[in-house]
Amino acid sequence: MTPAPHGGGHDDTAATVLLLRRLVERNGTWVLVKVFAAMAVWLALHLFRAALVLVVRLLTGAMARADRYTTAAVLTPPTRRVNHYFDAHNGHDYDPHHFEHTTTPAGHGPPGPRMPWEAAHA
Repeated sequence: MTPAPHGGGHDDTAATVLLLRRLVERNGTWVLVKVFAAMAVWLALHLFRAALVLVVRLLTGAMARADRYTTAAVLTPPTRRVNHYFDAHNGHDYDPHHFEHTTTPAGHGPPGPRMPWEAAHA
């Protein structure tokens, strides 16, 4: 009976143990510790990378959702007047301030002459 090329679990374990024994005999225990430390560092970096990939995917999803919301908000036409200073209860578009003097009795039309400080800050 011939063993399978790479399917036998017992043969692979025995080969690994033999390899580690040769490593200790040739180079000492300190080299074996270095090999296991290198494997531990590799495993830790691999797991850390997996966590970073998860964080990147979460951030990508959040950014895509924010992009969809912003795009929809910008491209949707407004449903009401954009001028927030417009009094919705008043039917006229122009509502002069209390300090503006007008020539018409209803308070509409072009404002009267301004004070010098108003002209400078208009």
